[in-house]
Amino acid sequence: MTEYWKAVEAVTGYPIADLPDFTVDTLPATLSRPETFTGTMPISEADSASPVNWLQACDPWSVAILRIDDVTNQVVGGGYVNGRVRTQGDTATVPLVTAEGYFDRRMTGAYAPVATDQNTIMSQLVTQFVITASAAGLNGWPGTVNVIGGAGTARDRTYQVADRKTVLTNLTELNRVIGGPEFTVTWQHLSGPERWLPVFNVGTVIGTSPMPGLAPAVSFELGGTIQGGTVVDFAYTEDYSTGKGANYVTAYAITDPTTGLQVSQSLPYTGNARQLEIDYAWNPSTTITDAATLLAHVQQKLPLMQTGARSLALSIQGNVFPQFGVDFNLGDVVTYRIGGLDQNLQETVPSVPGGISGNARVIGVIRQQPDSPNPITTPILGSV
Repeated sequence: MTEYWKAVEAVTGYPIADLPDFTVDTLPATLSRPETFTGTMPISEADSASPVNWLQACDPWSVAILRIDDVTNQVVGGGYVNGRVRTQGDTATVPLVTAEGYFDRRMTGAYAPVATDQNTIMSQLVTQFVITASAAGLNGWPGTVNVIGGAGTARDRTYQVADRKTVLTNLTELNRVIGGPEFTVTWQHLSGPERWLPVFNVGTVIGTSPMPGLAPAVSFELGGTIQGGTVVDFAYTEDYSTGKGANYVTAYAITDPTTGLQVSQSLPYTGNARQLEIDYAWNPSTTITDAATLLAHVQQKLPLMQTGARSLALSIQGNVFPQFGVDFNLGDVVTYRIGGLDQNLQETVPSVPGGISGNARVIGVIRQQPDSPNPITTPILGSV
């Protein structure tokens, strides 16, 4: 697979220019949230690879710069130009944000769904307040909506102009409730005329899982009896920074905005007698008033926080199997096996005695130096 950079119009998706010498240090993507990264645009007239229309090709919020597979024409990364820095040098610095970042540039209007499928609520937030322009003379987002899987949990919500919340804020809040829907933006290639347009994907679960009794199609391995594997490096993180780990969790809701009266529910974790008390309190949703609902949130949150936020980042070769965007995507379930004993019963990865293994979802990915001959891809695995 060979990839290249292309600038396209944000409003129409029509191509503006190929960018053979455009580069980025990292190319990130994460499920249900935007990511930022920075590109370098050559602008020297002496450089034949510099597009003559380079200003047009990196105009903030008028352009998306996409990384495209030249065989399938499918987008494997990229985002909207979020700024531009020009100096006396022969390059321009181009900050970018993945397409989900546009939702943080649009405000939510009045919408009050009752007993409505959560996927429909997210779809309508995007359809009404992102795809549709707010006023005549302004351009809406040229995206479409793709609902993945069946109907999700039915929910009640009230969105008001006076709340002054962006669409991303409300999407994120709904995503974070128990069993909330996931979302991500992909791009579709169309011909006649050729263009690339965004697609808002929403579903209770995004990504593929193996059939019962079968192993995931993609496996990441390092050490153990195989003495090798697809992984070239890894980082297993146990994060207890503020908001990431706690053993006393409280969910609260403001039941009377005028007086500030609250209802709350708390639960302790007493399984680690050596640990100091670590508190965490949060408001799962501005619409909750029921104590039983708050208790359900606490019961879900405490097991996740009592061991801190654990994640596994695996570095693999980016141009061999398995490749992101080809063999696995955001939300997919994969297998990991790190460390363990070799044939001589010696630890192969001393930092994880006995090794760690299991199945996990790809919740994010960072592609490092994607323009180099030896790119590195780092899938981020959640719930390890």
